[in-house]
Amino acid sequence: MKELLPEQQYMTFTWITGSSVGEEIGSSVAKDFPLVIIAIIIFIIVSILLMSKWDSVKTRTTLAVGGVLVTCLSIVTGYGLTMLFGIPFTVLQQTTPFIILGMGVDVIFVLVKSYEIIIARQPGMTLAAAMYKMMSTAGVSVQVTLLASAVAFALGATATLNSVKWFAIYATMCTVMLGVLMCTLFIAMFVYTEKRIEARYKDCICCSPCKSDPEAPAVSHNTAPMDTHGVQVFPPTANHMSNGMDVNRKLSKLSSSDMSANVADDGEVDENWLKSIVRTYYAPALTKWYVKVIVILLFGAYMGLCFYATTDLTYGQPLGDLAPDDSYLKKYSEMMDSTYDQQVGGPAGVYFTGVDISPTYQQYNALATLNLALQNEFVNASTSVLLYNWLISFNQWVAKTQPSAIVGGGCYNPYIGKLDVYLGVDPFNITGCVDEDQFYTLLSSWQATVGSNSQNFIKVNELGYTSSFYYSIMHTAPSDDDKYGMELIKSIRHLEDNMNGEYYKGYKHESLFMWSNQYLFYEGDAILPSMALEYFILAIIGVGVIILLMLVNPLTSLLMMCAVGMVSLFLFGELWVLGIRFNQVSIINMIMATGLATDYSVYFAQKFMMCSADGTRNGRMKTALTDTGSAVLLGGITAMVGSIPMAFSSSIIIRTFFKLLLGTIIFALLIGLMFMPVIFSLIGPPPLKTAIAMQIGGAPDDDEILKHQNTDTTSHTDASTSHLDSIKVQASSK
Repeated sequence: MKELLPEQQYMTFTWITGSSVGEEIGSSVAKDFPLVIIAIIIFIIVSILLMSKWDSVKTRTTLAVGGVLVTCLSIVTGYGLTMLFGIPFTVLQQTTPFIILGMGVDVIFVLVKSYEIIIARQPGMTLAAAMYKMMSTAGVSVQVTLLASAVAFALGATATLNSVKWFAIYATMCTVMLGVLMCTLFIAMFVYTEKRIEARYKDCICCSPCKSDPEAPAVSHNTAPMDTHGVQVFPPTANHMSNGMDVNRKLSKLSSSDMSANVADDGEVDENWLKSIVRTYYAPALTKWYVKVIVILLFGAYMGLCFYATTDLTYGQPLGDLAPDDSYLKKYSEMMDSTYDQQVGGPAGVYFTGVDISPTYQQYNALATLNLALQNEFVNASTSVLLYNWLISFNQWVAKTQPSAIVGGGCYNPYIGKLDVYLGVDPFNITGCVDEDQFYTLLSSWQATVGSNSQNFIKVNELGYTSSFYYSIMHTAPSDDDKYGMELIKSIRHLEDNMNGEYYKGYKHESLFMWSNQYLFYEGDAILPSMALEYFILAIIGVGVIILLMLVNPLTSLLMMCAVGMVSLFLFGELWVLGIRFNQVSIINMIMATGLATDYSVYFAQKFMMCSADGTRNGRMKTALTDTGSAVLLGGITAMVGSIPMAFSSSIIIRTFFKLLLGTIIFALLIGLMFMPVIFSLIGPPPLKTAIAMQIGGAPDDDEILKHQNTDTTSHTDASTSHLDSIKVQASSK
């Protein structure tokens, strides 16, 4: 037929099979696999650029590469474990690596930046103590974030739709493995890197020591005892006695904002430009009352738009979106959209199972159900009559060849009166049913006459009775109504219940059902609103419970729940603005958004609770945002850059997912680094007490350490002064 196409001026040839969708989705997976490799390379390059230094010793280039590879290992192990349990792999699972890579790089930046702050503020701390404090502060944030994300993904596995459920299971396993490997393998690599730096060996060439630098300070780790905070304590010297008061005076003048700067080993400020901007300009700006008002008004206005968007969304999952751009399904879908969907409507079948149709009352029931179907508002009776119906055709053949076999029973042709208005003709009139005793004998003769075509509509079991049969109908044209499928499937399921209840009530199982390839998408569209609402409620509650258990503060938990809900709500606004349909792809992105919303907000919230700063909410907000803002922002930017390969996918689904993922990251960053800091500065919880802080953070905040250092210095000075006074007394007595 394809060879004849060039000669056909008014004919378009296209096709589809029962396995077409699965096969084309499989080809899409194979075609887009190189995009995952490109994304990994991008993440590695960006991580190297952000974690490398010109100093061949202090640079952490190898650690950056190792961190991305550890993230890749978490994806591989998560996929492997999920497949081990027999969970199918679909095109939607292609998006999981981009999400996990973004989360993994964010964890890397947060841990490394936290460690740099610790050793800058307390240069005398040993490596073990610094790592302990990092894991008990930033490490807690990482654990809370990944655990909350895993719970959010896991709750998605309760979804009714298999595609959503499978995606959620894959994402959950990968997130769990990311948490395990980051807190074990990556930390081991981190410790090895810091030991290499202490020993002054070059990065990437670990066996090559760096030549001694006469100006470089000698490594003094593990040479003095530590206090309870892990800070090395040196005995008082003459320098302490003569300059103790001066040191104490200088320390007392330091503020928490001064201490938030990264100080290099040589005593000079070694602060990246982004953190400097956050500390100097951005964080102070958010403390202004008018800036807070503007932020709240802007977010409130967009929230209002998003609430409206939820009432005006476009629904549906076009068949063509499931296949690559060069797939023959695209042509078939376009043909369906321009012809059947606009003019005729799609075909469907009414299927009967476990029904012996030979009794006359069963023949009547089958024709009566057809009559009910033709009366449905979504069934086009005028075009349905043109379709082949084996029972009517068989009855017509018997009436012509064996008239005596036509008996009573009330059988009739439901198509009577359905065509005369349009074509001026009537279908064949049925005067009765086929005699039950002669039914199967005549059926065999009829099938031998008409050929194998009838065997596609009726199946006879080994006992000689019908085990199943069906007839076809045509639906009305959906035109451009995006809610057509949702309304159709509800009407059809109600029609099925009426048919089974009226004509097959005595059967143990439903004997009749209706089916079309499009029903699969219509069913998904119909349950999406209720499923989405149910998931959002469960996810927000689940995330709130996890944060409450880890951070032991109800207000913080409530604010984080609001952050998760806002990101999901903002995505509805993006769907509406960009004209993206609300379908299974959208709901999967909503599930992903709950995880990322937690990822970009918890770091700030945990730091806000741990610090006391100057005692005010504004001061604590500035300190927390300065310490976490640049790392979170860098992680978000890296995730956005790393997801760019999805924009070049051959599948519309993946390209749509890219748009939603980009929006998710932007919204999560804006909420985590702008809206939540403003809200915390207004109604944020008080700082945790030291005992509680030690339990969830492992160490006191920087202001407490500063006071501790002041107290130690003062005590050393007082001891030295007392010692000099005693010497003077002894000398005068002599």
